[in-house]
Formats: sequence, C-alpha cells, structure tokens
Amino acid sequence: MSRFFSEKYLKYQRRSEGQTIEEDLFCKSCGYNLRGLPQGRRCPECGEDPQAVEAGEYITEGGVRRRPLVDIITIGSDTDRARWRKGLAIATFCVFATIAARLGFFVSALVGGPTNYHYGVYLSVGFAISITWLFSLPFILPSRLGRQWPWMKPLRWYVLGTQWLFAAGYLLWFYEIFFPGPLGPSIPIMIAQRAVRVVAGTGIIVLCGIFRYVSEEAELEKADGRFNFAMWFLPIATVIAVVILATFPSYIATLKFRPEGLLHVIFMMPSVGALLFWCFVLWQFAQGLREMQQRASWSHRLVVTSRSREARIADKRGEMERELEEKVRPTPEIKEDLALEENKGRSRREIR
Repeated sequence: MSRFFSEKYLKYQRRSEGQTIEEDLFCKSCGYNLRGLPQGRRCPECGEDPQAVEAGEYITEGGVRRRPLVDIITIGSDTDRARWRKGLAIATFCVFATIAARLGFFVSALVGGPTNYHYGVYLSVGFAISITWLFSLPFILPSRLGRQWPWMKPLRWYVLGTQWLFAAGYLLWFYEIFFPGPLGPSIPIMIAQRAVRVVAGTGIIVLCGIFRYVSEEAELEKADGRFNFAMWFLPIATVIAVVILATFPSYIATLKFRPEGLLHVIFMMPSVGALLFWCFVLWQFAQGLREMQQRASWSHRLVVTSRSREARIADKRGEMERELEEKVRPTPEIKEDLALEENKGRSRREIR
C-alpha cells in the first residue's frame, strides 16, 4: 500500500514540476500576490479563479480601479531579504538605544546633577548611535524602492542626505559644552546645533512616511498605524525635545532633593512630560521597525524551509526511483531462449 501511494506521489510531483508562479502576479479580484503558488489553483485570499495581472498594472475591485499591493520586503532575491533583515535589526537597535541613552541621562541628572562627565558619556553614546544609524540606512532604503515607486526616489535621497546631521549635531553639542567661550557657550554654535538636529528630525519624519507606505503595501496594519502616529507626532516631540529639554538639566540640578528645591517641580514638569512624550513617539517608531524586521525574518525562514523541503522531496524521489529500478530487472535473452521461441512459432504454423 505504501509503495502504491509513493508511486502516486512521484507521478504527482513529476506532473506538477515547473508549474509554480515564478513572477509577481496579482489576483484580479482582491490583488493578492500569487507568486510561489501552483498554477491553476484558486486564490488563497478570496477563493476566486486564478486570474492575474502583471506587476504595475491595475485591478478592479467593486468597480474601483486600483493598483495591486506589492510586499517589497518579501519579494526579491535572498540578498535583498538579507539586507532588509540586517538593516531593520540595526535600525531598531539604534532607536531603542537612543531612548535608553536619553533616559539614562535623565537619571544621571536627577541623582548627581549634569556634570561634564555625564554630558561626555551621553554625547559619546549618541554619536556612536548616529554613526550606526547611518550604516543601516543603505539597507533599509534600497534603490529598489525608487524603481518600484518612482515618486519615492527624491524622498529616499532626502533621508539619506539629512541623517548624517545627527552626528554633526552631537559634535556641535560636544563643542558647545567642552569648549565654551569666555562669556559662555557661543550663540551661533547653539543655534547651529539645534538647527541641524531639527533638519535631521525632518528626515526621520519623511522616513516614517516611506515606511508607512511600505507597511501598507505589505499589509502590516500595526506597523502602518505606528509609523502614521510617529509621522504626525514626531515633529511636535522633536521641537519640544530640542527647545524645552535644552533647559531640563538645569531644573534637575536645582532640585537635589532639598525641600526648597521642590518648588522647581512646577517648572520641571513640562520638561519631564516632553521627555516621556518624545520617548513614547520613538518607541512607536521602533516597534514599527521591529514588526517590519519580523516580516523580513519570516520571509527568509519561509524560503529556507521551502527549499529544504523541496530538497528532501527530490532526494526521496531519487531514492525511490533508484529502488524501483533495482527491483525491475530486464529479462535475459540467450540463444537457447530465442531458439525455443522460434520452434514454438514453427509448431503453431504447422498445426494451422
């Protein structure tokens, strides 16, 4: 019985080889990407007949003509998916590290007051994070985005051209703290330090818009909502963090757990609220990046598992075919057997 089913399975495999959809094809009914599915099967999303359109064309749904969805995170080569996974993992780490560094600076200022040591550690960590963030950008903003959606190309270049300003801002801040003039910090340096951070923050806002669109195309509803929230509220949080939080350490320094210092709590509350709000917005942004990274990792595992399964099936099929070839042996033909068959044929003709 098992041999019967094994032979049937082998026949099915031979018949279905080469029948999978190897290109991006979209169901005309719902726009689902049918890539990797067997040809002739119904759409797994809506159950309709497998009528598909090529990538870039439009589909009609409920009388409305729209473009089919494209999950750019999962399509492409193994190298493309690996770059997404690596870049999103690094970017997620950078955002979480930024939140941790800012909160750490808050705790250090609350306990011992902001000294040059605290500033030096915070600025050094921030500069290292900004350099790491720059390293992740080519991975999370590949040129395929511009080829898939041409309108996204200038936005991509704007993000790539502004994010180095984070590192410049930390360097200016370092110069402002450790190399003040005879009358205190230089006003032009202070203005330049805040200006470059604001411009870099606008790049993050544009990046949120790009990732919101990518998440919408990939049908990542939670990530779409998180990027949408960050895109709208990050400008407010960035301005508050740059303008109001600049005076935050001085409020903490005057507190020092003294009774008379508690009067400054009233003045300190806006800065504390600004800090928590800024961290919350960045937390949403980081969670969106993490969900995109999980989608890229899932796609990678799916491809690896499918290839491993296909390899095991091919090995099993080859083993079973070799086993069948060994069991079915050709009948040996010798001269005596041929002579006997010839005599039998002659005898039949004589009887007739």
